[in-house]
Amino acid sequence: MVAKFSSKVVPIMAVGWIIFALIAIVLNIGGVVNAFVMIFEYAFDFKSFVGGGLGIIIVTGLKRGIFSNEAGLGSVANIAATADVPHPVKQGKIQSFGVLVDTLIVCTITALVVLSYGSYAEITAIGEKGAPLVQAVVASTAIGDVAKYIIAIFMFIFAFTSLIGYYTMSEANARFVKDDKKIILAIQAVVILTAFLAACVEDVTLMDNFSDTLMALMASVNMILCALLSRKAFEAYADYRAQKKNGVEEPVFHRDTLSDSTGVTEWE
Repeated sequence: MVAKFSSKVVPIMAVGWIIFALIAIVLNIGGVVNAFVMIFEYAFDFKSFVGGGLGIIIVTGLKRGIFSNEAGLGSVANIAATADVPHPVKQGKIQSFGVLVDTLIVCTITALVVLSYGSYAEITAIGEKGAPLVQAVVASTAIGDVAKYIIAIFMFIFAFTSLIGYYTMSEANARFVKDDKKIILAIQAVVILTAFLAACVEDVTLMDNFSDTLMALMASVNMILCALLSRKAFEAYADYRAQKKNGVEEPVFHRDTLSDSTGVTEWE
């Protein structure tokens, strides 16, 4: 049910946001060139490098780049594993496309919405950050104050689908470890309590830091698993490419193609 709901709502909302953001950029079209200039100017600013700002930029970039999509965290494996495909590489390519859309396209367009507003000084003078900053920038265009409510709706839908998605994964993982009703009730209570506390916090920076810390822990585990499973992944990819090269339109995976198929139970 969650997968069906998300698969219908999220793509529509993603396309809707891209269209809405492009309209906002067009309304500030005069600042687009300056937006790209600022990106490269501040990315390669010598003063920032000498002052240690480069380290902060790299850390922030890594956090936003990794945390902006589930591939960098490892949680997407729970969703990808439910796909019914003849070869795991086919699903892997779909997940890669998701990273392209989410991180490169959606995040870049959102950044251009803000940067096309004006100079760095003008943007910081707004006195906002995060979503309120985007709302303020778009509200300053011909769209007007209604932009704040439109963006709020986008945020609500994306947040809601993310919440139910993470809860579904949490419950599935808990049931895999031990299918106990008390544990499931505890997870439900934690999810509800976390959502409530997050709504009560005035400064979202606190929740962002809390979330980033937990995500970093999950990403650390993911990196270890990626290293351990990398050989199998490359062998599966080589098998997929070989079948494609031999004219197989729809490659089919057999675990015997791996040098070591120990632990592979879902490809009988």
